[in-house]
Amino acid sequence: VLYYFWQRKDKPQDKQEETSHPPEPDVQKTPLDFLRELEESIPDHRKKLSGRELNVLCMLLEGCSYEVVSERMGISASSARAYARRGLEKLGLSKEDLCALYSECMQSQSATVK
Repeated sequence: VLYYFWQRKDKPQDKQEETSHPPEPDVQKTPLDFLRELEESIPDHRKKLSGRELNVLCMLLEGCSYEVVSERMGISASSARAYARRGLEKLGLSKEDLCALYSECMQSQSATVK
């Protein structure tokens, strides 16, 4: 998944896609944008992230603990962990790998903005 995601990010699908869209302004990607883009790299035969899984992973990328996530969402900390575990399984990543990818994405964005 990681190889596919980064390879897909660097190469447009076809020439028409490259020329039909105006360049996007340099805006820092949110955790939600990052996860949606990462989710798009999942092959069609795998399940997509549920809304809860997406919310939990977003908050974890923002630096929230499971306890904070559970308070914000009104669920138990064990439920927050379960949503995170299922979401990470669907992405084929560990929590550390996801955080490293997000960090790398943010560093490459800040380098292009400067």
